[in-house]
Amino acid sequence: MIDGAYCVGNVLWELKHGEHVDFIAPADSTMCITEDARSLALLEGCLVEDDGEIRAVGVKGLTTYEAYQPPKGVRRRGPKPTLNAVVVTRWKRKEVPLKDQVVLLTTLPVDHPLKIVELYRKRAEMENELHRDLKQGWYVEKFPRKEHPACLSHIYYLSDPDHA
Repeated sequence: MIDGAYCVGNVLWELKHGEHVDFIAPADSTMCITEDARSLALLEGCLVEDDGEIRAVGVKGLTTYEAYQPPKGVRRRGPKPTLNAVVVTRWKRKEVPLKDQVVLLTTLPVDHPLKIVELYRKRAEMENELHRDLKQGWYVEKFPRKEHPACLSHIYYLSDPDHA
């Protein structure tokens, strides 16, 4: 699960094709792929799941995220790279207006779109719990850098009793 701030095509490409990691990331409302996913979610034949609280629509094979491609100079054969999307059309029993519908981009299958929504919701839980524990329990106001190794080093440093 990725925060929207990190939803950059070349980073997502490297994550999937370089690191072999699937992702779920919210699309920005100004992206063409967001508009396409919302429009396609209105059509019959999409994968719709509804549990009464949430309605999610799975859209397969979107190709309109131009930044999701191999780095410049790397040749690739085959069809244009695709992403799947899940569009949330109802949230907490309330219909979501088209322009406000959340679109989650993913490399995972969207045959069960509510599963994608649930997986992404875990990111918020982890972020809230982890950040709250770090800030309140370990007195970490902020990480020195956002890169993964820097965060791990900072946590390790603070958890080592010899450095406290």
